[in-house]
Amino acid sequence: MAKLFATFPEHPRYGGRYPDTIPHLTIAESPEDRLVQIESAVRSDLAPSLPVTIAINELAVLEEGRNEMFRVRSGIGLGPNH
Repeated sequence: MAKLFATFPEHPRYGGRYPDTIPHLTIAESPEDRLVQIESAVRSDLAPSLPVTIAINELAVLEEGRNEMFRVRSGIGLGPNH
């Protein structure tokens, strides 16, 4: 993550509002009242598969456009070969 942040210092994550963000995977996105309804089921469904361990070879840097759609701005290779 340090390489990513160093590559784009003029673009702090979340505009600098949350300096201690942790890489994560969003598994559900919905209005708050719906999330409260499904949280228990999602937790029990995922529990047998946790923790998830993966290798990441590249990060895609996304840029949000005016229409709220994202596009890949660039990629950053990770690991010993980059």
